Amino acid sequence: MVNVAPKRWLSIQCSHPIQAFQDVVSGCCNPSIMDIKIGSRTWYPEASNEYIEKCLKKDRKSTSVSLGFRISGLQIFERNPDCSFAHSVYGGSAGILAQLLDLKAWFEYQTIYHFYSCSVLMFCEKEPLLEGRASVAGIKLIDFAHVVEGKGVIDHNFLGGLCSLIKFVSEILDSSDESAAKACDQSLQLGIQEDIISTDNGQNQ
Repeated sequence: MVNVAPKRWLSIQCSHPIQAFQDVVSGCCNPSIMDIKIGSRTWYPEASNEYIEKCLKKDRKSTSVSLGFRISGLQIFERNPDCSFAHSVYGGSAGILAQLLDLKAWFEYQTIYHFYSCSVLMFCEKEPLLEGRASVAGIKLIDFAHVVEGKGVIDHNFLGGLCSLIKFVSEILDSSDESAAKACDQSLQLGIQEDIISTDNGQNQ
């Protein structure tokens, strides 16, 4: 698998098994973070009717159904964010888009797992760019509570949402600098209007 899963530091067996994973932004000083829940369907096959109804309500109310992904949480370090470094963060051979494409390549053939209600965590740090250094940007898969056996079938739900996210990012990068900044700023404003700065649990980041 591509290197997008956090390292597991600790596993404790008790009445309720506990696993501890690395802090994926521990090497950053002031990271901006975005939690993007992937898939138009976020409930797992064995879920109760009550849980399915809860997920359906949230999926239909957000962009999960229409786009195949939704912003579940957002934390921006800067008080007045802008998109002037969008190409540096998302573009290039080591940018966010390239990493998403690597993840997509894995999901196009892997049939071992299906990822329900799983998220792609994006993170970046602006300070290195301001100092003329390479961007610190990356992605990680998080939220594995509802990963089930794939039984030899491609996870089209996750793959479809991931492709939609890649298309969204690609369109911003393919636009002119002015249009890209405008589109990016609009997406930030939309997110704020839809209260995505709060997590899906309603807790502020």
